[in-house]
Amino acid sequence: MSETNQNTTTKAATGKSNKAQKTNGKMKKVNKGELRPIQIRVLKMLAKGACLPRSEMYDRLGYKAHSGLNRVLGFNDPVRRAQADKEGYPSLLSLGYVRIEEVDVAGRAENGYEITAKGKQALATERMRSLFDRVR
Repeated sequence: MSETNQNTTTKAATGKSNKAQKTNGKMKKVNKGELRPIQIRVLKMLAKGACLPRSEMYDRLGYKAHSGLNRVLGFNDPVRRAQADKEGYPSLLSLGYVRIEEVDVAGRAENGYEITAKGKQALATERMRSLFDRVR
């Protein structure tokens, strides 16, 4: 049975959604207020000081489909972003962890994303949580 079918079956059998996320082949339960592993990866990439357009992020993260980061970063349209946040988990834009800046890519203006001070603080908190989990 596929992972999607297992989650659907779990939800159908219990009436509750399985809020686990697959990481390194294992299911990890993500508590409220914690960032997802992909959100942490994006924040780490942006913390290196670069303001990156989505296309550059896709390449660095190894995504082949260009829609993979919509739920992580958030849609540019605030109405669409709010709707997606209700269906899943809050995006980095909604949380205020990244902001949009205009960047020049091959002579074209594109939206670039950079980490905010609030995003750096959240990343530090996640690093501390990770270290604490290793000690336990």
